[in-house]
Amino acid sequence: MTKHIYIDDYGTFLGKTSARLTISQNGEQKKEVALSRIKSINILKGGISLSSDLIEACSLRGIKIFFLDFKNVAHTSLSSTASHAVANTRRAQFLTIESDFNFYGICDALIISDKNIYPVEIKLHGTKPTKAQKMQLLAYGILAEKIYKKEFNLGFILFEKNAKTIPIEINENQKMQLVVLVDKIIEMIKKEKLPYSDATEEKCTQCEFENYCNDRF
Repeated sequence: MTKHIYIDDYGTFLGKTSARLTISQNGEQKKEVALSRIKSINILKGGISLSSDLIEACSLRGIKIFFLDFKNVAHTSLSSTASHAVANTRRAQFLTIESDFNFYGICDALIISDKNIYPVEIKLHGTKPTKAQKMQLLAYGILAEKIYKKEFNLGFILFEKNAKTIPIEINENQKMQLVVLVDKIIEMIKKEKLPYSDATEEKCTQCEFENYCNDRF
């Protein structure tokens, strides 16, 4: 499922049609992506144009637009000044990472009841949740539990192509294991220690860090 869009082709034009991002080159539309699937748009080079309609639509939906330098480091961002629900949720999550956890994120959907929160993660393909997908859902739930001060013991992974929804039960031990794992990952980054990876080209295509790790293949 699309989350972060990266554009690096000179002359590309980004526009909006209805509730979709349109990507065109030389007047020919190459791709459409539903805005509901996008969390950020990242501009990696100069010579790329954006329509004001797209900028406004992203602002209203809480989608950030980043301009990156040659090192793929963001030097400019466009975001809304409005205090809408999406913006408030994201702000709360950034406050959470600063005070308690070393991770952050926005789940695809969040069901909120009187006493509980239920994060929902939507995947395009698959029939059985992977360990990574379960951990992603777990991380979202931990953040939402902190933000909304409601109990988190159940989440859902939805496979869009198969219209299949898998409930994932969560316990306190799993939450602690995730926090410990994140700390280990951060320690590895600090020590610049490269972990073993069984990643394949298919897996890496879906990774939002592919631009930073494109020497794998």
